[in-house]
Amino acid sequence: MINDSRQILIDCHSRLRQFCQSQLSTFISAANEHLFQQAEQADDNEMQQRYFEVQQAIDTQQQQLPVQFERTLSALFAVLITPSAQAQTKKKRIDSSDNVLSLIDNDEMELEVALTSMSHRAEADYAEGLFALGQRLALLNNGIKLTPKNNPFSPQVLCNNFMSCIDSLSLDLQSRLIVLKLFDRYFLKHLANLYADVNLHLVNRNVLPNLRYHHRTDRTLTPKRRKSDNAVIKESEDRQSELFEVMRSILSTQSMPNNNHLPSISAERLIAELSALQSQQLMRFTDASITAEPAPALANSNANKSQQQAIECVGILFEHILNDDALHDSVKSLLSHLHTPLLKLALLDETFLSNPKHDARQLVNQLITAGEHWLTDDTSTKNNVYQHMQSVVKKIITDFDNDNSNSIFSQLAIEFNTYIEKIERQASITEKRSIQAAKGKEALESGREKVMHLIDDKLCNEDLPKPILQLIHKPWSAFLAYTLLRHGDESLQWQEAINFIDELLWYIEPKISNEEILQAKDLCNALNEKLKNGLSCVGLDANEIQQHLNSLEMCRKLATENIHGAQKTSSPKVYDENNTVKTEQPVLKKRPPNVTNSHLVNQEISHLEKRHQTNISKEKNKLSTTQPSKTKLSKAKLSKIKQAAATIERASDNAIADVLSMDFGTWLNWQKPNEPSRRLKLTWYNKKTQNCMLSNSMGQQVAIVSANEIALGINKGWISVSNTQLKKPFFERMLETVVDRLKLKAQTA
Repeated sequence: MINDSRQILIDCHSRLRQFCQSQLSTFISAANEHLFQQAEQADDNEMQQRYFEVQQAIDTQQQQLPVQFERTLSALFAVLITPSAQAQTKKKRIDSSDNVLSLIDNDEMELEVALTSMSHRAEADYAEGLFALGQRLALLNNGIKLTPKNNPFSPQVLCNNFMSCIDSLSLDLQSRLIVLKLFDRYFLKHLANLYADVNLHLVNRNVLPNLRYHHRTDRTLTPKRRKSDNAVIKESEDRQSELFEVMRSILSTQSMPNNNHLPSISAERLIAELSALQSQQLMRFTDASITAEPAPALANSNANKSQQQAIECVGILFEHILNDDALHDSVKSLLSHLHTPLLKLALLDETFLSNPKHDARQLVNQLITAGEHWLTDDTSTKNNVYQHMQSVVKKIITDFDNDNSNSIFSQLAIEFNTYIEKIERQASITEKRSIQAAKGKEALESGREKVMHLIDDKLCNEDLPKPILQLIHKPWSAFLAYTLLRHGDESLQWQEAINFIDELLWYIEPKISNEEILQAKDLCNALNEKLKNGLSCVGLDANEIQQHLNSLEMCRKLATENIHGAQKTSSPKVYDENNTVKTEQPVLKKRPPNVTNSHLVNQEISHLEKRHQTNISKEKNKLSTTQPSKTKLSKAKLSKIKQAAATIERASDNAIADVLSMDFGTWLNWQKPNEPSRRLKLTWYNKKTQNCMLSNSMGQQVAIVSANEIALGINKGWISVSNTQLKKPFFERMLETVVDRLKLKAQTA
């Protein structure tokens, strides 16, 4: 059975290889022709040049692209076919789970969003074939179900594989997006043929021949709801139904004004008038400049009670929109164009006002929520939400008639909801990357500070050659920070990087005895190898590394030559108790763990250390008497620093603690004096440094501020916490207003 499964998988691999070779060849030919046509039709030289560059880049990869594409797919099939490869792949996944922080720029984020959208769309389009293929491959894979990340046939794998193939091309963001669109058109759109062919082959090989794809036939065309919001939405819908019944009850007891001198008007006549107004409205609706649309002016006539109730309710609806402070003026002007169509809908379909789940009500709620959340005066927040809202409104004005009232609002609600979900995914990805960047920066600053203190402790202000100081303070400190972030301060790599400084300092000491010279010679190769590896990790090229190696060797030679020269000419004389002259030895330094003491005899160590401490005390006394001005200057600077710190206003510890206990994702209304109003999200904070990251609705980092600044702003009133999660749906707020007005009117009547 195992051999049969392996052979079937090999056959599937062969069919996938043939499809990819054929379709990639078609992609290259069609893409070249398409790009050439686009270049000829380009409006400017820049776009024309871009198309030609993309065409040339694809030509250069004409031979290499299918080979590289096949290499990745073969690796995935090897995992399926070979059990040992499965174990190795599992181990790699475990090892790769400990990755360091990865930073990503906006261009890469946009590419990631484009790839995700392409693969998700393909998965939805070919769900039946992909489902059947996945079930059959799982059976051949010992019952282990494949995921979209390791299924060689999945659109996600194919998209990511293609992206890795074009990574080597020197293309900018727009050029890569052009290539991805062409790949979608000439490769992904033909996956149905591949899935049908491979499924048929597996059925012929008796692999789940009776498998059927079941899908729900009773699914209605309604916008998706987030699971976390279902309970809140259900509560709001019940509340809206209750409010509508209260409103209907109050209206039924009130007499409607009726002018006997005016003719009565039927519902059909009223709808016809509104249709005519809607046609005229389209002529005034221009994409360039959208101004507020007044309420529809109907002919004077006597409408019946239900018609008058509909007119009054829709009027209050748009009055509520125009008075919503959270909506930008441009959104209010845009939505005012829906007054006539929605009034016509209320007359055509009375459930528009009574049914909280009505598609048109869902769409209006979506539009208003999008206007409140995504459209602000903040210039750092850039998206196309307004343009999509504009296209929705224009579509309603253009296509809504008496016969399609159900379908058009349902379809538009689904399309707009899908677009908003895409924007939310993009914002979520951006926000995660922004948090990663902020965490990485905080960790890097903390690591650099720790490295700086460690180096200061190691060097102890010792007078070292300039090349050695430059080596330790610049590239090696960068390598220490890298090692600390990558492996942590308890790792073997971190300890080895620290020990390197001790070895380096000992290596450049003067070598007197033969034993020391031999030890230095043994240490040389290992020291050079560690230095090469460390410096290459922080981006130094071969020439720069060699310069540091040469400087290190030069410092070692000069130190040894100088000490020998000093001994031959005038060695300092020191007399012991017996009046015997002996040569004073240098002070003992800390030895690396792999180097033993040589020319400093153990019996002399304590004597020399005492002499060294005495010399240090004398030097300190000398400095205190000869340089009083420097000491006074330091005290003066310290005093200024303390005074400056004292002038910084600080909130109470409890207020700062309240800020650092806020949930990530809390929205803050930011109205700093003499600055424009902004709505910012508290995306992340570091309790140790008390730095807080603020982002906009698109997840982009706006600022890093201290928790103290936020606490002060809250205390002074120019920062307030926005309870966006507690905000009611628009129709619920509107119905509450209607009911309150009717109750007040009934009381004063």
